[in-house]
Amino acid sequence: MKPIANIYLRSFLLTLFACSFYTSAGQLIDSSHVSIRQDQPDEVYVKFRALSGSRKLIRIESSLQNNTAVLNYIFKDCSSAAFEWYFDTIVDLDQLNPGSGYNVLVTSYLDTNTVDMNCFMRATYEYVDSVYYPASAIFIGQPEKLVAQNLFTVYPNPVRSYFKLEGISPNTPKVKDVFLYGSRGELIRSWLVPGKTVYETEGIAPGIYTVRVQLYDDSSHILRLMISE
Repeated sequence: MKPIANIYLRSFLLTLFACSFYTSAGQLIDSSHVSIRQDQPDEVYVKFRALSGSRKLIRIESSLQNNTAVLNYIFKDCSSAAFEWYFDTIVDLDQLNPGSGYNVLVTSYLDTNTVDMNCFMRATYEYVDSVYYPASAIFIGQPEKLVAQNLFTVYPNPVRSYFKLEGISPNTPKVKDVFLYGSRGELIRSWLVPGKTVYETEGIAPGIYTVRVQLYDDSSHILRLMISE
């Protein structure tokens, strides 16, 4: 059961988006939880990326409770090409409450929807799509950094006791840290050993997890991993 505050906020944001973008073809295709350190920022900036590679920045005004926001996204379906924007699984949150003068640390971002990129319509809530954890405080006005396109795959997948990263080449920046997150965005395990090639998963319960690979060029790469019995 969701807290009353979250249910109210969810309805409020849905109404706000509906007033801004809704048409008869509009649908809610994603809900995301964004946890932050700073108390009650009044604005959240969410970035979308179009199929063409262009971007769109949406401002949501909200009254956040308990440092948590529930963000709802509304899009047209594939019957109309008038609003061809889809939800990018990585969300920039570097402008929370701009102008307030303090820094904001985004402690977790969890996308709980698997989006069908071929059709702008609601997809099923089955697996965790991505988790984004900035390593340190994000300064307001800092140039944006999007998570880079994945260079890696995990092998084997599913795994039982360990996995390796494939796709590393002499031209690839070296791996700095690797993090494993659970379905609720919680940190399960981290490997903070530069140059490590084998990542042990013994003792971790079976399920679907998200791997974040941090490189020395400050880019992050998000992968999905299944741990079997």
